[in-house]
Amino acid sequence: TPSFLGIKTYVIVSGSMEPYLNIGDIVIVKEVDMEDLNVGDVISFRKDKNVITHRLKEIIETENEKMFKTGGDNNNVDDNELVEYRDIEGKVVKKISNLGNLQLFLLRKEVIIAFIVLYYIYIIFKKK
Repeated sequence: TPSFLGIKTYVIVSGSMEPYLNIGDIVIVKEVDMEDLNVGDVISFRKDKNVITHRLKEIIETENEKMFKTGGDNNNVDDNELVEYRDIEGKVVKKISNLGNLQLFLLRKEVIIAFIVLYYIYIIFKKK
């Protein structure tokens, strides 16, 4: 996800943070220093190729580093793996309800195919 002045946006695609964040909400995430992270913050972090947005439940300090325990508000258990600071995209600073539904709709295979078919129909009839 491209960053503009340390700010990124993500569309929520699961219900793990309901009712605070719902499917189709967009979150605005700002890069933060490690010292600016507090228990209770909602953060976005990378796990493999995915970005997950969950609440920061606990900060675990060891001799060498800090690790972060996270979990979804709507989940019965916290996340299995601790998050390293280098994997944190940032802290959620704003949410925009439902705006991401348009993006989710436009990215559906059926919608893309329909646009392609309509485009070709337009090209065919434009030539006549």
